[in-house]
Amino acid sequence: GLGIVIGATTGATLLFLAAKLAFSDFLRPKVAPYIKRFEKGFQEDAVSYLLMLRLMPIFPFFVVNLVPAFLNVTFGIYVVTTFFGILPASFIYAGLGAAVDNLLELESLNLSFFGRPEIWMPLAGLALLSFLPVLFKRARKGRMK
Repeated sequence: GLGIVIGATTGATLLFLAAKLAFSDFLRPKVAPYIKRFEKGFQEDAVSYLLMLRLMPIFPFFVVNLVPAFLNVTFGIYVVTTFFGILPASFIYAGLGAAVDNLLELESLNLSFFGRPEIWMPLAGLALLSFLPVLFKRARKGRMK
């Protein structure tokens, strides 16, 4: 779990640095439609906004890695929010993978397989993570009134 998070954070950070320092002309056009869309959120509160984008997988991962580089998010904020933002889903995916592997060693795949807590609990965690965008949207609408 933790190795996955460190590896994903490192990869995302390398892409962020490449966009910020060396390949801006090449990478910027690939995410141009998202830059304007994300600009206000990053200007208001880069930490909260980037954490929200990481926790709610509603945008492609490469977009969330690149756009902050073009909106002047600092290196420190980017690394910390990336690390903590990808923790929940990474542990859920790793736990689910390990549970499936263990159960497949013990028995064959059938419908009762999905009733096992080590399978349905991570799936419930993924369902909750996928529901976060709806809650976030409702909370934002409530603040705008």
